[in-house]
Amino acid sequence: MRALIEINRRKLIFIATLAVLAFIFGYLNRNNELVLPSLYLQQYKRLGLQLLNGGPYNVTYPLWGYPILIALVGRIAIPQMVDILLPVIQLLVSYALILFFGWPLLNSRKMWFIFILFIPVFSFACFRAPDAWVMLSIMLVFLCLRCWAISGRWIWLLLAGGGAALGVNMRSELFFFFSMGLILSLIAFLFNKERILKCFFYFMTALFCGSLIGILGWTLNTYRLTGTPLFTSTNGGSVLYITLGQLPNNPWGRQNDDGEGTRFAKSQGIENQYSLQGNRVLTAAALNDIRSYPLAFMRKVGRNFILALSGGVYTIYDWWTSHLPGTDKFQWIRLALSGDRYELIWAVGATLKAFFRIVFLFICILTVWFGVRQWLFKDSKIESQMLAGFILIYMIFTFAMVSMVQYEPRHLTALYALQVLFIAQVFVNESAEKLSGVKLHRFFSLAKSLHQ
Repeated sequence: MRALIEINRRKLIFIATLAVLAFIFGYLNRNNELVLPSLYLQQYKRLGLQLLNGGPYNVTYPLWGYPILIALVGRIAIPQMVDILLPVIQLLVSYALILFFGWPLLNSRKMWFIFILFIPVFSFACFRAPDAWVMLSIMLVFLCLRCWAISGRWIWLLLAGGGAALGVNMRSELFFFFSMGLILSLIAFLFNKERILKCFFYFMTALFCGSLIGILGWTLNTYRLTGTPLFTSTNGGSVLYITLGQLPNNPWGRQNDDGEGTRFAKSQGIENQYSLQGNRVLTAAALNDIRSYPLAFMRKVGRNFILALSGGVYTIYDWWTSHLPGTDKFQWIRLALSGDRYELIWAVGATLKAFFRIVFLFICILTVWFGVRQWLFKDSKIESQMLAGFILIYMIFTFAMVSMVQYEPRHLTALYALQVLFIAQVFVNESAEKLSGVKLHRFFSLAKSLHQ
């Protein structure tokens, strides 16, 4: 027993060291270091403090979850420490969630190294933007789903609803994912009364109710401001308008730049593109552009989908593109030897980015394979089946969003975290021999039974 405890202690130290190194390299990122704090820790903190002090929240963008979080951290720390304390909290939460979910892997001699795949998650923890908390909230929901499937205790539904409420106050598009999940689970349950589908429907209902309650305060506040109840912030129109510029040589002559939305809004006599009026005008203009050139929009969707699959997830490299010292194939080797802080970080980041681009594509394939297998063949544990249903729905939703609207690597990191957690769960529940024992004739048998 002592030997086992000592081995697990060493593994925990290794994983913690990995997490801290990924975090430090991400935190020292020049763009993350200089640009984001000036945006979020000043403007957002001011908005959050105003609300916490009993004042009104008189804007419909940004969504108020992250400003409130920054303001709360600011109340327990001196101003100079807020910049580092919030990322540290994000790192500790991500580390705890990953260990809680993957603890059985520590007892495996061969599979505990899967924790290395969480390097993008640890590096994303230093990201000072709402996206990091979207990832953490969806990881919490995923953990609650597994615990609910195993124990059946209602406390996990309440905790999952709380995670959903947190998530929608960071990124309101999660409300549409929970709505989509509820509808799909209801349809599946109506057609098949199996216990697993009943449990899954209960869970998705808890997520939808939690997200609805969580976003209700925002809805009431936007109704007070504009006379229109909103379930989202009012930047969607601007994003839809400018991201048409993600298609090179597009027929709209548009660039993927915030300035495009600003210029168009001002040409329509609207000073703030993120106001309710600006959101409506930009949304209408974007939809009109799509109707004018539907084939071009389809090319943009296809291109974004391919980029999402091949471009990978967030690493410390992603915010360095405007500061690259060069893109020579072997230049990163020379940069690593140069001794310059930023060039060294760029060299490490570029290497990690190339590696995890391949890993992400492979993980997507494994997720679909294992996920579909859990539902087609009822020989796996109930928690694996329910996790499979959730991850497949979230995968469809995420790729649909990044394809039709906007792709950036940071938009896929939450999905990647769930994918690795799911694959870890499959490896924990099933031996490698069982995983490789899916015979082709089983597919033919299934097809034959469906045909009959």
